[in-house]
Amino acid sequence: MTSPLPHSSHEVVIRLMTADDLPAVLAIQARCYHADLHESAATFAAKLRHSGDTCWVACDGTNRQLAYLFAQPAAYLHPPRLDSALDGDPTAARKANTGADLVLHLHDLAVDRAARGMALGDRLVTRAFAAAREAGLTRLSLVAVQQSGAFWGRFGFAAPDHPLPQGFTEELASYGGDACYLVAPAI
Repeated sequence: MTSPLPHSSHEVVIRLMTADDLPAVLAIQARCYHADLHESAATFAAKLRHSGDTCWVACDGTNRQLAYLFAQPAAYLHPPRLDSALDGDPTAARKANTGADLVLHLHDLAVDRAARGMALGDRLVTRAFAAAREAGLTRLSLVAVQQSGAFWGRFGFAAPDHPLPQGFTEELASYGGDACYLVAPAI
C-alpha cells in the first residue's frame, strides 16, 4: 500500500535518473506492472548506464520518486526485448543496425498509484519528445502493454501503417500477448 503524498509533493521536478533512484524505480515498477513484465535491477542499471541522458524520474518536493521513464535509441521495428540488459546499449544497437532508422524507444513508463492524476506521465512523455527532436530523431516507438494504447494515442502513437516484417511477433513475445508496437512522429 502506498502512503499519501506529502503536501510538498505539488512541487514536482522532472530530472535525469541516477543510480540512487533505482530502488524506488523498482518499487514503482512492482506496484504498476504485472509480475511477468518486471525487469531486473541489473537490466535497469544497464539501461541507465547506456542511455542516462534519456531516463528521467519525477520527484516531489521531498525528492520522493513518483514516476519514471526509461527511453533509449533503438532501431525502428526492433524494440529491445523485455528484461534484456544487452539491449540497453545504444552503441551496440547502432552497430547491429547500420543504416537502420533509429528511433527513441520509450521502453518503460510508470506512475506510482499515489501520484496518479498529476499528469506526470504526460510530462515525462513530453520530455522524451523534446529529447528525440534534440537528438535529430524523426520518430519515437514503444511497446504498449496492459491496455495502455489509449493513453499513448493521445500523443500520436499508432501502429505502423505498413506490414510488419516477418518474425516481428516473436520479438514482441517477451512483452505478453496484448503487446502492441506503436510509433509517433517526433514533432
